[in-house]
Amino acid sequence: GVVFVKVGWGSRLIGRLWGWQVPASEVERSYRDVDGCRLQQALDAADSLAAAGGDSTALRQGLRAQLSGWRRASLPVVSGALPDPSVRVDTTRELDASCRYEAGLDQPGFTLYETLVWRNDPWLEKGTIYARFLEPLRNRRLLARYPERAAYLYVPLTRERTAVPRLLELRFSEPAEVDSVDVGLESVE
Repeated sequence: GVVFVKVGWGSRLIGRLWGWQVPASEVERSYRDVDGCRLQQALDAADSLAAAGGDSTALRQGLRAQLSGWRRASLPVVSGALPDPSVRVDTTRELDASCRYEAGLDQPGFTLYETLVWRNDPWLEKGTIYARFLEPLRNRRLLARYPERAAYLYVPLTRERTAVPRLLELRFSEPAEVDSVDVGLESVE
């Protein structure tokens, strides 16, 4: 099967930065020093330009330069203000709609991807595939690669730190149904 692991906004941001091949040391420093909303907007812009045919090497260089500039700027950021307490927030600006959406995804609860990813076959050909539950387009792309596999969601059903994640089978007739923010609550065990 394909198991989507419901992770926090911070994990989604880090995974996307890695997807752009930003070196791990830069990802760590950027995540620690830069407002999560700025990271989200920069990644969304890079993804959009890449989808429109932009050169991925040039886009990656631009993204890294932007991250470097933000790190040097020492922006006023605090942690602990969002459902994912590790995501930093710039205290001088409001979250835009896309960032409120991302923070809202964490409201019902999330868990850690890192506890499961090591179980993946390195070539993603055999066994269960563990993947971060990301935005709708990415979820659909992954499911399209494995149409013969059942889909599951690994998620805690509450935000409480002691909530034990549960494995819920996703049953849907259309791939779009995996887009729902509340997909775990609409699924059956």
